[in-house]
Amino acid sequence: MTMWNPFCEAEIEVLWDVNDCPIPYGHLDTTDVKCNIIRALQSKGYHGLLTITAFGDLDLVGSDFNGFCIFPTGANDLSSRKMILLDFLSCSLSYGSKPKVVLLIVGDISRHKGFKRAIDVWNSNRLGVVLLAQPQKASQEVHDAVSTEWLWEKLATASQSPQRLYME
Repeated sequence: MTMWNPFCEAEIEVLWDVNDCPIPYGHLDTTDVKCNIIRALQSKGYHGLLTITAFGDLDLVGSDFNGFCIFPTGANDLSSRKMILLDFLSCSLSYGSKPKVVLLIVGDISRHKGFKRAIDVWNSNRLGVVLLAQPQKASQEVHDAVSTEWLWEKLATASQSPQRLYME
């Protein structure tokens, strides 16, 4: 039995750090990854308007980012994370009472207090749902703060169900 998802039609903002979470080697391109992300989101009941913003050194990825919002930050991981955090915070300010789903595709944020605080604010103000994809399993603290998490490579290649789903 599927529970009703109050965020099923909410806008979906994907913030993707291509430095920490590059397209897995093989026969994938950005179109394949986008389709796999959409498929995973839809399998969890999220069907809203999707925007994907890629941050990082897009030359290193060597793929076509047509249909994506692009924010080149170069190869500096810290710059990418700062810009993703700012974009995440701007989502909370710009949508007011309109619910939103945000999927953060980032490297390890377990020691990044800014992300943890931003997710806590997001959750405490009931702004929507925060989802997470990382190259490694999230720390327990980060794991407990997000609604669903994926391992990045598994999400990108469509070879894994989310590890957990929690909804109020």
